[in-house]
Amino acid sequence: MSNHFTEDVVTKIIQWLAGHTGYAAQLRRCTSVSDIGLEEAFASARLTFSQANSERFAMALGVLSHLKAACGKVSPGTAMAMGRNKPSVSKLRFQALIRSDDADTVYRQLRRVLPLIQESVDPVQLANDAFWLTSKGGARVRNRWAADYYEKLFDTAGA
Repeated sequence: MSNHFTEDVVTKIIQWLAGHTGYAAQLRRCTSVSDIGLEEAFASARLTFSQANSERFAMALGVLSHLKAACGKVSPGTAMAMGRNKPSVSKLRFQALIRSDDADTVYRQLRRVLPLIQESVDPVQLANDAFWLTSKGGARVRNRWAADYYEKLFDTAGA
């Protein structure tokens, strides 16, 4: 499982979304990956970035449409565990996300989590993880997120 998106490509996608606010809004309103695939915004992005018409690209594009321009460099699993006195994402919500297996459910769970982590999460890693999450490599992504999440919780508890 390799990175599908480089930092340069993710930056260009985020800039494209910022320059196409109508398309970005279309994508943010979508409640499932299936919905994203039906939008003009997806067709335009797919052609602009020479991507196959895939559910995985739709997932990554949808996730990136929810990010603000200023993002951090923390892995998604770590970002979900960060918080002042408790994790940004509760253990129950985190478990629901990593146990989801179909693309639409994963996307719905991610949409709920993104407002809580968007300022700290690394957009490149998030896009790549979202791309692979519902593929054969999804188990590795889930395992890494779980390891990062619980490691951060234990570090915070021990500090």
